[in-house]
Amino acid sequence: MIYLISSPNDINAAQISLGYNLHAAVVVAVVAVVVETAAAAAAAVVVVVVVVVVVVAVVVAVVVVAEVLVVELVKVVVKVVVVVVIDVVVVLVVVVVVVAVVVAVVIIIASKSSSRCSSSSSSSNRCRKSSTTSSGRSNSSSSSNSSSDCSSSSSSSSSSSSSNSNSSSCCRSMAVLAAAVAAAAAVVVVVVVAVVVVIVVVVVVVVSKESIGDKLFNARYINI
Repeated sequence: MIYLISSPNDINAAQISLGYNLHAAVVVAVVAVVVETAAAAAAAVVVVVVVVVVVVAVVVAVVVVAEVLVVELVKVVVKVVVVVVIDVVVVLVVVVVVVAVVVAVVIIIASKSSSRCSSSSSSSNRCRKSSTTSSGRSNSSSSSNSSSDCSSSSSSSSSSSSSNSNSSSCCRSMAVLAAAVAAAAAVVVVVVVAVVVVIVVVVVVVVSKESIGDKLFNARYINI
């Protein structure tokens, strides 16, 4: 505005008008600064809120997926462990029963063989003793004893040779028995290992049919 100053009143009016104009300019500048600051703060708040929402959503999604996967994995692991433990316990019980039966049979056969060997060796000792008595003494009682145990020294020698052959046959039978027991133990071990391998393969196949990937795949296509 252009004022024509012609009097002191006009000077005062011009000063007042200039003051109003300065005041208005200051107010406009302050308002502009406040508005710009508020806009920047609002933009920063919006950015922070968006970032927080995204982070929370990602964390929640990860937690939910991890919880589902962990639950499924725990179920599968527990199922596998239970099945394997039950199968292993059953196999061990069967193996223990089989081994106990085999050991009992071996003990019975060995006891019979040892008693047979001991009886044959005792009879050979009697024959030797009565032969010595008949050769060393000449009275009738010793002769009758020698005739009752072994008829003559030739029969005593034949008895001793037969007892020796019986002893060797006993030793051979015991060796054969030991070999048979070792072979039976090897067969039992092989059978147990084969059964355990079959059980593990069956468990893996059953679990793989109900795996997590199959469940997620089926759930996705069912939802579609």
